[in-house]
Parts: sequence; C-alpha cells; structure tokens
Amino acid sequence: MLALKRVGVLCRDAKAAATFEAHRDLFRQAGVRVVRLGEKRVSPVPDVVLALGGDGTLLKALEMYPHTPTLSINFGAIGFLAAGGEEETETFFRRLLAGDYLVEERILLVSRFKALRREFVNEVVVKGTTHMISVDLIVDDDLIHTIRGDGVIVGTPTGSTSYLLSTGSPIVAPQVSCILVNGINEHRFASRPLVLPDTARVRLRVNEATRESDLFVAHDGRDKIPIRVGDEISISKAAKPSRLIFFDRHAFFRNLKSRLDW
Repeated sequence: MLALKRVGVLCRDAKAAATFEAHRDLFRQAGVRVVRLGEKRVSPVPDVVLALGGDGTLLKALEMYPHTPTLSINFGAIGFLAAGGEEETETFFRRLLAGDYLVEERILLVSRFKALRREFVNEVVVKGTTHMISVDLIVDDDLIHTIRGDGVIVGTPTGSTSYLLSTGSPIVAPQVSCILVNGINEHRFASRPLVLPDTARVRLRVNEATRESDLFVAHDGRDKIPIRVGDEISISKAAKPSRLIFFDRHAFFRNLKSRLDW
C-alpha cells in the first residue's frame, strides 16, 4: 500500500473540478494534503496523482510525473486508460484512502533527438504534413526497412489502444513488455506492424528520398518538434515504468469491451 500523505489533482475542466471539490473532505478527514496541479510540476512530488478528465488529462499528468502512481477517472468520451467513470468518483476515492486498489506498471519509452530527451506513455510519431515521406527503421544497428508513407509510429502496449489502433496495429495487453512499430498509410501492400522485444534499440532516420519540407516528431500527441532530412530519433525502454491505479484486475478488457463495443 502506498504512503498517502500528499495527493496532486489535475482536472480537465470545471465539471471535473466541481466533482473533486464535492468529495475533497474525504481527503481532509483522512489527513491527506491536496495540491491542485496546473501546467508545471510542483515540489515535493505528490504520493499519488488524480487525473480527472480523459486520456489526454492522464497523459498530461504523466508528462509531469511519469513515475508517480496515477489514478485516472474518465470525464471524457473514450478513457481507455481510466479506472472508471465519473459516477464512480466517490467510491474510488474511498477505496484509494482505504488502500483497496491495484498498482499496474506500464512500460515507458524514451526518445532522444539531438539534445532533447522525452519519456512517453503511448507513442512517438515521425510525420510529414502534406507529402509522403521515407523513414529508415534501424533496430539494434541493423537497417530493417525503409518505410514510405505518411509517417511512422513507435509505441508501447499502452499506446496500442491509441494512435496505433487506428493504423491497424494489434491490441497488446499492458502486461506484455514490447515495442510496437507501424507505418502510417504505408505505400506498400506487404507492410505489416512489427512487434519488438523491449530490449530493442530503435532508430528512425529521415531518408534522403523524402521531399516533404514540413516534418515533425511528436510524443503522445504533444510538442511538435520540427525535424529535417537526415535527422535521427533513437528510442528505447525507459529505466522506470509508469504506474497506473486500478480497482479491477480486468479493467483493461472491460474498457476494451465498452469502448470498442465488443
């Protein structure tokens, strides 16, 4: 059970904030200090982060505190990574304070591009704006394939229900530690998603055959960083995982059934 003395709260909007305020006394009565989170990290690091919103709110919380146990409650339309919906807020808060929860570790990946280093939960994307691009896929120093299409995604099992899902990648259970690679609208019928061991060292290099001038790399749908032909992004498993809080061992499959109408 986690030591719970300081909780950080990130709310997507006024509705989520009002829901939290309606139950704030639960934490006060338990002697737990509450800190509202904004755009920047606060110090010291909270023992637990509450992300009240959609998956985007959770990703924002994990961007600030990638290794802090985080509870996501869905106030949005999708919520693949949420423990449950807004109607369960009070129940979840009470169970959290009682120590009745599960902490699930999820693989994080880290990218390095020039002097920039980013940890990400879902995926890193190399993409052009208008024209088809060519990207060399290098795995453990071997050139595996040159992907020609709209771009390339390298992601995690957690990310397999995000952008990767729309590109035809397999859905991967979060307990499987691997790295997924897929081209975006690749101009080749034989193209297929690739599943690599989590020990793989992946590099994406923008091939000189690329004629697109407006290129970027983005992590978890944020921080579009301009790149150029010849630039290279390296990707590998981060030293520490992210940690998500759930109350049901089968939350992943329950979310799949409800979100994908299985």
